[in-house]
Amino acid sequence: MTDQPVLQFKSHVKGKNADVTVWPDRIEWAEQGKLTMTRLTAAAVTLGKAGVSLRKGTDTNVIPIKAIQGVTTHKGGIGYTTVEVATSGDRVSFRVSKGEAEQVKDAVLRLMREPSPAAAPAAPASPAPPSTSLADELTKLAQLRDQGVLSEEEFQAQKARLLD
Repeated sequence: MTDQPVLQFKSHVKGKNADVTVWPDRIEWAEQGKLTMTRLTAAAVTLGKAGVSLRKGTDTNVIPIKAIQGVTTHKGGIGYTTVEVATSGDRVSFRVSKGEAEQVKDAVLRLMREPSPAAAPAAPASPAPPSTSLADELTKLAQLRDQGVLSEEEFQAQKARLLD
């Protein structure tokens, strides 16, 4: 898993507040646990010095980027927009501001288009054979130079590259 998040935001997911992080390979969110009277009382009695968390437990959820089939935005209500992430078996809606919705959607779509680092193909062991002959390539370069597309310096540099 990758160490640098692409985007972080707070959202309302499935009826709970959540801290959402978009990583290059996944979307991850933690839903806050339940507020219990026992924890609230313990924190009040000790003035918060007992190190007692007010909330019990945290649920962490993950959607791998490669499992995402689509991302859409919908106007949710006054002041917020819903970003819906669809997989083959589920749909998860993140409730965020309109500006954040576009950021989230754009980031996820970009990650969906990019190949994952693990899926990157290995470099070929030897260079692929040229599809055209050297003479054809030199002729094309000369034509581009004669048409003014390439300067004399660019022509010479490309010619040297081909001859190496």
